[in-house]
Amino acid sequence: MTRPMPGILAIIGLVIAIFLGWGSGFAIYWRLAYVLLLAVLVGMAWSWFNLRRLELTLERRATRGQVGVPLEGRIRIRNHSRLPRPWLEVEEITDLPDPHAGRVINMGSQDTRSWRHIVECNRRGVFTLGPVRVTSGDPFGLFRVKRDFLGQQRIIVYPRAEPLPNLNLPYAGLPGDGRRSERSQHTTTQAASIRPYVQGDSVNRVHWPSTARIGNLMVKEFDQGISASVWLLLDMHQRAQAGEGVDNTEELSVSIAASVATQLLRVGIPVGMAAYGDHPYVLRPDHSVGQGERLLELLALVRARGTMALGQAILNVEANLTRLDTLVLITPNTAAGWLASVEAVRERGIRMVSILVDPADFGGSGDTMPVMEQLFAHDVPTYMVKRGQNLAQALAAPLNVRRFDIPVRADLEVQV
Repeated sequence: MTRPMPGILAIIGLVIAIFLGWGSGFAIYWRLAYVLLLAVLVGMAWSWFNLRRLELTLERRATRGQVGVPLEGRIRIRNHSRLPRPWLEVEEITDLPDPHAGRVINMGSQDTRSWRHIVECNRRGVFTLGPVRVTSGDPFGLFRVKRDFLGQQRIIVYPRAEPLPNLNLPYAGLPGDGRRSERSQHTTTQAASIRPYVQGDSVNRVHWPSTARIGNLMVKEFDQGISASVWLLLDMHQRAQAGEGVDNTEELSVSIAASVATQLLRVGIPVGMAAYGDHPYVLRPDHSVGQGERLLELLALVRARGTMALGQAILNVEANLTRLDTLVLITPNTAAGWLASVEAVRERGIRMVSILVDPADFGGSGDTMPVMEQLFAHDVPTYMVKRGQNLAQALAAPLNVRRFDIPVRADLEVQV
């Protein structure tokens, strides 16, 4: 129940005192009415004038944040009046969870105050910051007047992406698909270095700026480059998730996708992503400068409210794959129905990797063992990530088949 403002109670008391004064003729009621009237007028005027002739600015370093990394800025407020401004409450209005508490300041005549303003980013998504609200009161505590400065600002909070220095996903077995590139005897789009000219080198490989600077003919050496691309398929089916709040399989899966995508782009591998959640999100592979931000923005927006079965999602992505691509599946789904789609992808000769999020750690039902057995049988390298586990350790190497006492076929190569 909301308590009425003391100023409202004072006005009601003023009306009652005037009514009793007229009705009874007692002077005490008129004296009380005069006191209440004076308090109300002074309180209203004080609260209103206390917010006049104020100038407020907010300088923020960025409009994009990441979970766990606060957004920093600086608030500066200046009093242009010769009168002091006591007891001002300053806070930024936002729809972020766990918003930053406001600050109470006292300002002297023509005074300027500034302080560092920190916004904690505890959840991924799109949020609004602002306006900055300044609240003032009167000496009697009757009224609170608010004034908003600046406008609203849209920010996007990316999911947490952990460094994965030891990540070595199995890519399609083609030249140039490893983590390191190699020298090429043919002209490619990637020039790696220069070397002195030798007899037989083509003239179109001569690097003329270096030749002019050194005084000898210098030719370009080319990199073989990376020919494979990686598709990340993030399972955002609502019934496959487990956990509550931000401690759930959805947030862990999104963090895994962000970490893997960031690491692959860092080594120059084209990365694309598909996630069928509240909306279908599909981003084709690319390794340009802006691809990392596009992927993180996709992951900030997607929500696990999807209704498309994981098997159908795999087939939708499979239509875009070639034998040069690798499909990385990230899922907490322990049902076996989607494994038929895995078999169809493997029959086409497409390399596939699975990263399982254990739902049992989040209070979910289902056993991951039968799913892992089927994935091992289809020669799909599989990783397991548990609640609270370090991602760099969990994704350092695929699981060993023998660790789970699974019969190993003679033609099945075990990856350690």
